[in-house]
Amino acid sequence: MNLLGVSFSVSPMLVLFAAIAVYIGYGKICLLTILAAFLHECGHLLALFALGVRISSVRIGAFGAEINIAPCGRREELLSAAAGPACNLLCAAVFWRPFHLFAVLHLLLAAYNMLPVDPLDGGRILRVLFGRRIAYAVGFTFCGAIVVLSFHHALQSSDWLLFGAVCLLFLRLILQSGRCFFGASGIK
Repeated sequence: MNLLGVSFSVSPMLVLFAAIAVYIGYGKICLLTILAAFLHECGHLLALFALGVRISSVRIGAFGAEINIAPCGRREELLSAAAGPACNLLCAAVFWRPFHLFAVLHLLLAAYNMLPVDPLDGGRILRVLFGRRIAYAVGFTFCGAIVVLSFHHALQSSDWLLFGAVCLLFLRLILQSGRCFFGASGIK
């Protein structure tokens, strides 16, 4: 689908996960989470449009979104990275009283996206402010610390399923961070 010259697409995996969530009775929380993530991405898109950065495509997936943009400067990268979590915080404030669950989902999404791992907004902000090497080192250290803490928790509580899930999540993040570190960037 094209809108304002930008190609939008949705991953079939997101549709599958949403259908499974609805089928097993978690449809409301799943759909609210997708809506919160959509609003988060709208924050990025609005910032990019306002800053005059050309956007070529947006792909919404089961584990996040990918916005393909023309090369831009550090200022634009910093502001667009901060815009998603800022949008979540604004939505959390607006929806706190009338729709508490939706507000909490926005807070969780903002907190997750501010983790200091490069494909996430917090890591992008670190990369712009301190460079790739420092951002990668901080992200790698953070992921390692979380895995060690979850291993300690698993030893104490025998919750190996949680440990496995944490390992997979942070392995995915650190691999993406390495791709960001060693791959090409849209920043001038």
